[in-house]
Amino acid sequence: MKFPGRLPLFALFTVAVLSSCAKDNDDKKDQAIVDPSPVSAATSNGRIFFDSSLTGKERGAIETALGFLESNQLLNSEQRLLNIMKIGRGDARTVRDWLETRVQYVINDSTSASKLVSVSKNHQFENPGILPPAFREGANKGSVVMANVGALFYLMGKKKGELLGINADGVGTIPFTSPRAGILIIGDGLLGVVPANQPNAVRAFQLATLLHEARHSDGNKETAGFLHAKCPAGHDYAGQSACDDNLNGPYRIDSLTTKALMNSCVGCSAVERSNLRILYLDSETRVNPTARTEWDDAPEGRRL
Repeated sequence: MKFPGRLPLFALFTVAVLSSCAKDNDDKKDQAIVDPSPVSAATSNGRIFFDSSLTGKERGAIETALGFLESNQLLNSEQRLLNIMKIGRGDARTVRDWLETRVQYVINDSTSASKLVSVSKNHQFENPGILPPAFREGANKGSVVMANVGALFYLMGKKKGELLGINADGVGTIPFTSPRAGILIIGDGLLGVVPANQPNAVRAFQLATLLHEARHSDGNKETAGFLHAKCPAGHDYAGQSACDDNLNGPYRIDSLTTKALMNSCVGCSAVERSNLRILYLDSETRVNPTARTEWDDAPEGRRL
């Protein structure tokens, strides 16, 4: 599916079991110039820290998405979303609190593996031996836009009985004691295409992606990490781990967030609203028609 005009496809699908978002770019004319220079040191925005491996553009994408949240009454028009997120209001402060409970550190995809460390060889995990079926099955890979590796490394460690962690600049070692560890990676896809003439649509997409990834910090036992399921036959991504088998997962949050932004976006043009509608409908199709229940979102373990 492609957007009208020159806005490329925003295809959302899975990498390394968890969610990532990919963009299919066949038009480079609107591509942003990405600053390849890393920031000089770890910085923060509220309670979200940025690794020094991030480029200025990567950090800026997250910060402008958060700024976009501040300038829009994001969720007030979607009571269903408020109920799923278990928050009473959709104002910026409440949504930021929800996000920061689930996300604490953002890192560049190319350096995430080099920062991984073993914290304890014999860690007592909550619900030992119980893993989500999707984690055991594995998943397809895609071009990374963003992924919640905190939940992934938590599950990897739980499977081995070994507590893993990540060396975070300016913070120290963050142990993956819960899916709520909240470590996100940014891949090339997040900044692969940024149509300069539709900045609000891009920021809305990036913000919805942030909330999507934050949902992967939830869950316990079989629901830990809110992992994606394979899409059914006949779907555009049939057989790929790019859909959800629940009614309150990342893609439902993604779709309702985008819908709310479509309705409440301050400064969005008619074209941008039209493109946000396509994004909303695309994410909504990722909720499998066989999904009948809401998963338990209480987090396993405890974030340190």
